[in-house]
Amino acid sequence: MDNPIVNVIIRTFNEEDWIKHCLLHVLRQNYDNLVITVVDSGSADATVNIVKNISDEFPGKILLKTVGVFKPGNAINVGASAVDSDYFICLSAHCIPQASDWVSTYIEFMQSHSNVAGCYGKQLPLSCTHADDARDLLITFGSEIRIQEKEYFFHNANSVIRTVCWVDMPFDNDIPHVEDRAWAKGVLSAGWRTAYLPDAAVYHYHGLHQHGSIRSFRASNVLNVMNSMADEPFDKDLMGIIGEDLDIPIVILVPSDFVNTTYMASKVKQLLESLPEKSNIFIVDNTDGESLAVNYIKRSNVDTLEGLSLRELMRNILIDVEARRSRVVDALVFFDLRYAYIEAGMGDQCIKLLIDRWLPAVMPAWKDYGNYWIQKDERFKNLSGSYDLRGKKPAIYKTTLGQGAAIRASIIRSNLSEIPVGEVIWTENEKLLLKEEPC
Repeated sequence: MDNPIVNVIIRTFNEEDWIKHCLLHVLRQNYDNLVITVVDSGSADATVNIVKNISDEFPGKILLKTVGVFKPGNAINVGASAVDSDYFICLSAHCIPQASDWVSTYIEFMQSHSNVAGCYGKQLPLSCTHADDARDLLITFGSEIRIQEKEYFFHNANSVIRTVCWVDMPFDNDIPHVEDRAWAKGVLSAGWRTAYLPDAAVYHYHGLHQHGSIRSFRASNVLNVMNSMADEPFDKDLMGIIGEDLDIPIVILVPSDFVNTTYMASKVKQLLESLPEKSNIFIVDNTDGESLAVNYIKRSNVDTLEGLSLRELMRNILIDVEARRSRVVDALVFFDLRYAYIEAGMGDQCIKLLIDRWLPAVMPAWKDYGNYWIQKDERFKNLSGSYDLRGKKPAIYKTTLGQGAAIRASIIRSNLSEIPVGEVIWTENEKLLLKEEPC
């Protein structure tokens, strides 16, 4: 077989943030004779819509299968059964192939090792990967090829399976976890071999154990030492990997209670002159909009109810933007012209941090060292009452969404009442807080 058929199986469940980038990097492989099978287990986010969008752009290259309750082995079996292939590759939806020869590297190895039933590849951390996960990946996945006769460690986040072997020994449909190791143990017992191929590498955001938000101090130190010893840094910035595929429209909110439309039009023009690519900008306004921008959203179409919250308004704007673009976007950036001064560069900073650290949202913020109180149940509670020297007291950060906040579409789309802000881009310039009265 000079050009065997390869089926790349991607299992998904609520992978809206990752699936586009995963699919596009597979579609860019230098191996022609492949098809992608996405097996979705009831995603409630935009995962399926994204798969359908990309499938329309690449007809005949992507199949979509749906299953009920997710069971890892069953999902692989469903995907493998969908295509009459010589080999199938298992890839996690939040993994991205490192190079364009990822598929061909796997197939060349399998073609030259006829006794190998399956092979798994290296998994690399990103700059946004949890330190404990990054450390575990670097320790687990080394730099030398291994042919395994007894060791049944195997990992289906990034692996290739010989289909004739799978036909005789499919994955366990009911096992809840480590279906890969159970399968590997079975094929080794039957006389096959498995292998580890470091050159077939992917970036894996979650890593092996999906640690929580608390980072181990020791893991961070170990990771720093290992990174310093490497020939090239392990922690690649995600912006450099997926940047060209990002779709992050800019939304300019024009206040609805300003009657001086000439003044607002001048503010819009001034902001537009400092922003890139006008086709990616949407203006929400209640004027005719003809002279403002190509992408014009009448505010009354999205600000649909009296007393509509900003949270609901953002969701309606996202729905409108995606309907106009006929595709799911990655995030939105917001500028509100009620602010007297707009720092346009804040938006770019928020986008970069949003992607490189893979955060739900990044907000501009004003940094202050003042003393603050809140009123609750007719009583005042002190938030920051220290009168220590400035350098010895905690700072307070007031976020300003309308100064270029970047928020993931998945977060806007969700029913979360609060937006989980992962980080802030702060300044001590108090001008960012000033708002104008209607005129």
